[in-house]
Amino acid sequence: MPEHPFTTAALRLDDATSPPSLTASPVQVLNLYGASVGTAAASAINLALNPVTSLIGERDDRVNILILGMSGPPNPSPYLTDTLLVASIQPSTGKMALVSVPRDLLVESPLGKYGIRINSLYELGRLRTPNQPEAYIIKKVEQLSGLAISYWVAFDLSVVEKAVDTLNGIDVFVPEAVYDPKFPGPNYSYTTFSIPAGFQHLDGKTAARYVRSRYSPNGDFDRVKRQRAVLEAVAQKVRDLNLFWNFSTFLGLYQNLQRHIATNLTIADGKRLYELVKDVNGKR
Repeated sequence: MPEHPFTTAALRLDDATSPPSLTASPVQVLNLYGASVGTAAASAINLALNPVTSLIGERDDRVNILILGMSGPPNPSPYLTDTLLVASIQPSTGKMALVSVPRDLLVESPLGKYGIRINSLYELGRLRTPNQPEAYIIKKVEQLSGLAISYWVAFDLSVVEKAVDTLNGIDVFVPEAVYDPKFPGPNYSYTTFSIPAGFQHLDGKTAARYVRSRYSPNGDFDRVKRQRAVLEAVAQKVRDLNLFWNFSTFLGLYQNLQRHIATNLTIADGKRLYELVKDVNGKR
């Protein structure tokens, strides 16, 4: 078994192939920023300056992506996917729906006729089909939703903290004050996490705790809303970035993501996806 959860499908910028012609030289762009970051960043800029192919599902005007979030090592039960979202994008209108799947939903196990929580299917996939750990959970979500899932992204929640800090924080509206006296601490201990209601500017650590906290009147339903709010706030910040003027931020995001994310999206797919959702602000 791999020591790291994301070694089987980790996203790599240097896997991208560069088109033969460029409207600008990646090396020149790198020199402009005084950065020597190697072929990975050069390939990323190369792709940013050239057209890419369409995503699976664009012809049918529906692109679906399964988003899986887990606590990751060294936390207890590191591969249980406590965040399960389907991002369903309609390219013709630029609208995107985020569909939440309850993590404790009881479903039939792919190994027999007995019940299993849906958030354990990715972990089961790591054990039984390590080259395709996502297969079980994608099939089950497709059965439940009736949607064809062409893409998937899995990440450990440490990426939330790193991404938010790289973006210099995010602004989130907290509808109700959160007071969680049993937030998971180190070595199976507990600590207290709290945040007041209203508009808040969150750093990475606070954002990560905000999406993980389970102690609220409506339990996981509130938790899902918090996860969506943070995801949307991060997406909005990324959409507002400019590749050239904010290149160091883009590079920082990539360097943090590559160690904590697994996906079947290529860099070219990522660029096309960005083009589809960059104007999605406020659309549902």
